[in-house]
Amino acid sequence: MVTCANITLEKIRAIITFGTLTFETPDIKSFTVTRSRSTLAATFSATIEVPSTTIFPAGEDIVIEAGVQGDLKRLFTGRVLGVTVNPSFE
Repeated sequence: MVTCANITLEKIRAIITFGTLTFETPDIKSFTVTRSRSTLAATFSATIEVPSTTIFPAGEDIVIEAGVQGDLKRLFTGRVLGVTVNPSFE
């Protein structure tokens, strides 16, 4: 007799807010938050699909929240110091 465990699909969501701009899943393709006990600062990088006319001014506050739908946890708060733009050819 073989018994299989039930697998439940959880829809992971993310919201990234840059000042007045807000991006949500599915436009957020990926993000990484890096923390270290040896430094007080944390860093993040994100891949977000945005219109080519979007402007990300440096100095804006940023908030990253992620988790299951309806229960997002704040993972990162900080300030944008620089933005790198790479075109997507999808």
